Amino acid sequence: MRFKNSVRNSMVAFLGQIINILCGFVLRIFFIHNLGKDYLGVNGVMESMLTLLSVTELGIGTSIAFALYKPVDEDDKPRIGTLMAFYRKTYHAIGFITLFAGLMLIPFMHFFTRDAAEVSNMNLIYMLFLGNTVLSYFFSYKRTLINAYQNYYINSVIQDVFNLMKYIFQIFMLWKFKSYIGFLIVNIVCVFMSNLCISIYCDKYYGFIKKYRKEKLSKEDKTLMKKSVISLMYQRVGSALVTGTDNLMVSYVSIAVMGIYSNYTLVVTTINRVIYNMLRSLMGSIGNLMVQKDNNHKYGVYEELVFADFCLHFVIAAGLAGTLERFIVILAGDSG
Repeated sequence: MRFKNSVRNSMVAFLGQIINILCGFVLRIFFIHNLGKDYLGVNGVMESMLTLLSVTELGIGTSIAFALYKPVDEDDKPRIGTLMAFYRKTYHAIGFITLFAGLMLIPFMHFFTRDAAEVSNMNLIYMLFLGNTVLSYFFSYKRTLINAYQNYYINSVIQDVFNLMKYIFQIFMLWKFKSYIGFLIVNIVCVFMSNLCISIYCDKYYGFIKKYRKEKLSKEDKTLMKKSVISLMYQRVGSALVTGTDNLMVSYVSIAVMGIYSNYTLVVTTINRVIYNMLRSLMGSIGNLMVQKDNNHKYGVYEELVFADFCLHFVIAAGLAGTLERFIVILAGDSG
C-alpha cells in the first residue's frame, strides 16, 4: 500500500509540475514583453522579502508533519485532532506576526526599488504580496494532514487546477490590460481558492479534528515539538538568509539588472521546485515507514533516496552548465 501511494503521488506530482513549468515559462514571456525588466525586478524583490518573512514559521509545519505520522498510522484520532488544533492556533499566530513584521518593512522598501521609475503603486504591490502570504497561513496548514494520510495527490490535483486557472487569467491580464496589479490579484484569488478547497476537503473527510480544537498538547508532545522546532529553526533561518537575500542585494545595484538575474533564478528555482515536490510527494509514505521498527530497512531506504537525489542533481547541474545561457536568450532575448 505504501509503495502504491508513493507511485501515485509521485506520478501526479510529476505531471502537475510539467504543466506548471510549461505554463510558467509562457507566462514569463508575456510578462517580459508586456511589462519589462523593471517590473520583473520588482517581482523578484517582493518574493525575496516575503522569503525572509517566512522565517517566522521556524519549521513548525515540518515538525507537526512528522509528529502526525505515528498517530495516523495508529489511527489515534484524539492525538491527531490535538496536533492539528495546535497547528491551527500556531499558524494563525504566525500569520498575524508575519503581517505585523511585513508592515514594519514598508518604510524600507525604497532602498531596494529606488530606481524602478516605471513602476507605480509600490506600496500597494507590496501589500498584495504580503496579503497573499498571510492568507495562506490561515488555510494551508490542513494540507499537512492530507499528506500524512499519504494522499498528496489530492493536494497536487487541487493546486494544479487552480495554478492552470491562474496562469490563464494572468496571461490575459498581461496581454489585454498590461496590469501588474491585476496580475497579482489573480494570484491571490487563485491561491485563496486552492487553500479553501483543501480546507473544505479536510472538513469533509477528516471532520473529527473539529472535536479537538480546544484540546492542548500533552507534556510529551510539547517536549518533542520544542526539540524538533529548535533543531529545524537554524536550518530555516539559514535557508532564508541564503535564498532570500541574493535578489535584494542585486536590486540594490539596479532593479533592471535584478530583472535579468531573475530569469536565471527562475530556471534554477523551477527545477528545484520540481525535485522538491516529487520528493515531497513521497514524504507521507516515508513518514509512515519511519514509525515502523525495522531500523536497518529504514536506513537502507534513506541511503537509496540520498544517492538517487545526488545522481539527479548531478545530471541536472551538468545540463544547466551547458545550456542555461542559450535557453535564457530564447526565453528573454539577447538583452535577458
